[in-house]
Amino acid sequence: MNLDVFSLKGKVAIVTGATGVLGGAMARGLAAAGAQVGILGRRAETAQQVAAEIEAEGGQALALPADVLDMAQLQAARQTVVEAWGRIDVLINAAGG
Repeated sequence: MNLDVFSLKGKVAIVTGATGVLGGAMARGLAAAGAQVGILGRRAETAQQVAAEIEAEGGQALALPADVLDMAQLQAARQTVVEAWGRIDVLINAAGG
């Protein structure tokens, strides 16, 4: 079986709510599949921690502290990602309680 079919190498993914349990697990899974992952969540320290854990495992991650209810914060996060990686290919919305 060719596992390259499941590769996300070269793709840029953003996960909202990535500082939570479910969103964090999704972000780690995307990184394990080769994606560059934006860790978007309200808690900056936790976003940094999740990104650091992904990078320690050999992945690429970027902490994006933002509240999904704040358009200006979302636009700033988008700009950060575009400047760093050039585009966004995947968006997973896991924010919310």
